[in-house]
Amino acid sequence: MPKPYDKIKITTKDAVTTIEGIVTLEAIEEEKADAFRDIVANFKAPGFRPGKVPETIVREHVSEKDLFEEGANEALKLAYPEILDEFNIRPLTYPRVEVKKIELGSPLEFTIRVGVAPEFRLPNWKSIGKSVPLETPEVKDEDVEKFLKEVESMRSTKEKPFLLTDETAKELGKFENLAELKAKLKENLLVEKTEAMKAKRREALSKKLLEETKIELPKFWEEEEKAAILAELEEHAQSHKIPKERFLEGFNKTEAQFADEELMHRARREKIKMILDKLAEKERLQASDEEVEREAMHLRTHYGETDHEKLKELARQGLLREKALELVENA
Repeated sequence: MPKPYDKIKITTKDAVTTIEGIVTLEAIEEEKADAFRDIVANFKAPGFRPGKVPETIVREHVSEKDLFEEGANEALKLAYPEILDEFNIRPLTYPRVEVKKIELGSPLEFTIRVGVAPEFRLPNWKSIGKSVPLETPEVKDEDVEKFLKEVESMRSTKEKPFLLTDETAKELGKFENLAELKAKLKENLLVEKTEAMKAKRREALSKKLLEETKIELPKFWEEEEKAAILAELEEHAQSHKIPKERFLEGFNKTEAQFADEELMHRARREKIKMILDKLAEKERLQASDEEVEREAMHLRTHYGETDHEKLKELARQGLLREKALELVENA
């Protein structure tokens, strides 16, 4: 099947890709014919059953110019994803379309501008990984005793204080005595501290990766994200049935300050994802089909009945980013 587009010219500057080209007349005519068939199928006229009106009568009531423009716009919508695939363009933002020329009997001339991932150089990730050592967690007896005191306090009443003994320890789980409870508690606290230290180190590594990488996100992305932040703010205030200004008072911020701060956090997360994506690509990291399928099924619990292929793509991205971060951790 012939391509619905031609004469494509691609340029990229400041993380914005500009696509110039035409939608072919053949593609427009094909979409125009489809649009007309839809009109005929639903057209009503006296003396005819719906959908049975002769095409000659329908054409008397349809603007040829409007029909051509509808066909051209539909053909452009179909052409856009094909152009992205052919020229390996990965958009970060919605396309901004400008129709340069649309005339009956002629190809549609267009310009599309879309924000893309910026070009950047990876930092020395091995050096960064070694610069943030993993602390060795330690759980002291005092930590266990402090936790047990909190348990006693929570389970005590004014009439009856709760004291942990070999007997009362059995009420908290399958423990033979207090010593066994303390041992299990120490084990659990060690797991918690280990995870907390790992998360703290990951945050420090992410911060260093970001500090040593120069990335400028496209202006289109910033504009779209800020608009989304403001819309979410409005929606949140409405759902809680409170004025937006009162909601912002809780943060002690103006609307602009709130949006700017949230944009900064989102930009940071986006940049870190880009760094990890590029590292995964450079090091040729892979996620097995089994890993992807397992993670996709896990994501389904959060995203609901989303298209499974989309879930698999999200799963693959997440797994590769995780593997890239592990690579830095283990440098």
